[in-house]
Amino acid sequence: MWMQWRIVWMFSELYLKLQKNDRWLEAAAHGYEFLTRHGKDEQGRYYFALACDGSPSMVPYSVAAGLQRIAGGVSAVKAEPTPPSWSKFLYVSACGI
Repeated sequence: MWMQWRIVWMFSELYLKLQKNDRWLEAAAHGYEFLTRHGKDEQGRYYFALACDGSPSMVPYSVAAGLQRIAGGVSAVKAEPTPPSWSKFLYVSACGI
């Protein structure tokens, strides 16, 4: 999931540093919501990859995903401290719809 968290980071940083474009903020918000809802197990360990429905597609866990979660999460929170409900973005991006 490191790439998905990287997408959250990228859209958050574009919003914060380039232009206050609401579409970028919404994209980061959707990714953040989806990944925080589906990306980890009951013990808080982040999966390596998710299927489009949010279920783990690979069982191994990833330190890289955890590190990108920190970078993406920090940027998303800086962009909008009280995030709305955000689940659509990664489904659309990951599934190529």
